[in-house]
Amino acid sequence: MFVRIHRGETTQTFNIWVYGEKKADLVRGSGLYIDATGKSLNHHFLLPKDGSNYQFLEGKYKLEVFASTLGAKKPQRIFTVELSITHEQAEKLKLNRLGLYFDWGAESNAYHPNIYEPPLKGEEIERLLS
Repeated sequence: MFVRIHRGETTQTFNIWVYGEKKADLVRGSGLYIDATGKSLNHHFLLPKDGSNYQFLEGKYKLEVFASTLGAKKPQRIFTVELSITHEQAEKLKLNRLGLYFDWGAESNAYHPNIYEPPLKGEEIERLLS
């Protein structure tokens, strides 16, 4: 699996896929069997290790999810969604420790962005206090 993000004239592919429920249990994706009942996992897509640097800016994005299925000659687009990032969120994302999650809003039938800031570790707290 991989995702491709479009914003204006810019396109970026996030080709490294990991999945799992907890950071310590993340598995690098190389294949996944989905039976008729489905499978629910947290998916994370990362930049390639080729020196790519992608900055999320304010604006509207189109996110496409692709998967290679058994027997298919090329990856197939399996999901497309439009997302938005506000100016305030884009500014906060410039800080290295922050992440952005999109939670599904059932009533609004849309994804809503939320900034995630992981808890500080002991050495980080000490550095900030000194």
